[in-house]
Amino acid sequence: MKKKLLSGILAMVMAISVVVPISNVQAAAKVYKIGSVWELNEFSRRVNSGNSYEGYVVKLTKDIVYDGSVNNFNSIGTTVGNMELIFKGTFDGAGHSVSNIECMGDGFFSRLGDGTVVKNLVLKNCSFTHPEGIYSRGTGGIVGDTVINNKVWEKVTIDNCHVVGGSVTASDYCSVGGILGYGRADIINCSNSALISGGAVAGIASYICNGMICNSYNTGDIQALDEDASGGLVLTGDNVVIKNCYNSGNASCGLAGYLEERSAIGNCYYVFENASKNGIAINYPDVSIVEKDNQAFSASEMQSQAFLKLLNKNASTQPTWKSWKYQGTSSYPVLETKKKTQTITTKVSKKNYKASTLKNKKITFNIKAKAKSRLVYRVTKGKKYLSVSSTGKVCLKKGTPKETYEVAVIATGNAKIKKAVKKIVVNVK
Repeated sequence: MKKKLLSGILAMVMAISVVVPISNVQAAAKVYKIGSVWELNEFSRRVNSGNSYEGYVVKLTKDIVYDGSVNNFNSIGTTVGNMELIFKGTFDGAGHSVSNIECMGDGFFSRLGDGTVVKNLVLKNCSFTHPEGIYSRGTGGIVGDTVINNKVWEKVTIDNCHVVGGSVTASDYCSVGGILGYGRADIINCSNSALISGGAVAGIASYICNGMICNSYNTGDIQALDEDASGGLVLTGDNVVIKNCYNSGNASCGLAGYLEERSAIGNCYYVFENASKNGIAINYPDVSIVEKDNQAFSASEMQSQAFLKLLNKNASTQPTWKSWKYQGTSSYPVLETKKKTQTITTKVSKKNYKASTLKNKKITFNIKAKAKSRLVYRVTKGKKYLSVSSTGKVCLKKGTPKETYEVAVIATGNAKIKKAVKKIVVNVK
């Protein structure tokens, strides 16, 4: 039975190798745009008053800068009282940053609802401090926890979110993480450089279950009340896959503290001189986890082109994983924030036809296209007479009149590459 379990986990590892002000937006639009301190605070107030925004996209339109005063922001989602007052939509930072928050709370979001997505958000020089005397499972830079009323586990996705500088702190033994404190989550393309301190701490997620941490990194220092209670990426993981991540911050365990059954960690790296005790994990007794191609490096080795090449080789296996680069004064690799452009090349057998030929018969021709991402074909002009298949086979119906028609070839793009569109003009004369 254990062999089957281990083989299943190993397969899993390989497979994953995994502006309108807010107050003026109507519900029918399904979009809220936030571009100021007041609007963000108002959004937090509304969520904490019972509006979950389920089915909505909340989007930042500008960088938002707070004044750095004490308690200038309330975490989104309640920490005390009714734990079901939480955000359940999609929050898209659109690459914008929120700076200088000073919050007595469990994170930018104290907790989130099932299916929530938080993406493309940067927090700069923000400080989140868990309030003393108030029970909480977790405190995190992006999300505190995903547990509602201590019994309902919610699953969230956190993609391309970065906590830059600042701190995430708790004076007791609640779980403290740079991105997530405690809960179920898929964390992809994220980073933390904030100071993390408390009783049970980790650079990315203190406790995570039934999820993944992929293509992410921590460079922030981690300070625990107990010397064994800090992990570079994760402190405790249950049924979690950790892939293509690194940690350069100080921690007792370079990558993970305690990994429970059904967990797997592969292609992960840490600075060995910054791990005071162990690198990979201190396992619970009689627990089997899968470890594959993890490695300790010196600080200088992790600042080399060879290490950058290694991260990008791993990232190239997944279209949703961003590329890595060296940027400015950064001594360690960072995730690429700008997508590369792509070109669509096409070859069309024939684009000019006579209406007299189409009077009594249909005509088909093929568009042969190449690009660096998945291709989709759409008729953009003349849908009444033209159709196109998923492979680029175009059909001109019998009786198609004289007109100019258009077919769009769309390269959909991915985490690394921008979307591209090329129009094919078909003339019927």
